[in-house]
Amino acid sequence: MTVFKPDANFIFCRLPDNVQSAPKITKKLFVEHNMYIKDCFGKTQPDSDRYVRIASRTEAENYRLVEALIDVMD
Repeated sequence: MTVFKPDANFIFCRLPDNVQSAPKITKKLFVEHNMYIKDCFGKTQPDSDRYVRIASRTEAENYRLVEALIDVMD
């Protein structure tokens, strides 16, 4: 996953090419882990279905999110 330097209270990331699309990853994350992140499908950047936006949370919540993302991207 490519993580871009944040300018606000969220992080913009590009998913690897070898995983499912952002809409599918966000749905799996919500269904399997009850966590919501925003996919950027339909936005103006090229290959917008590869990007997600993640809100900054507490250290513990961020750790749980990273573990959940690893799980759903396998």
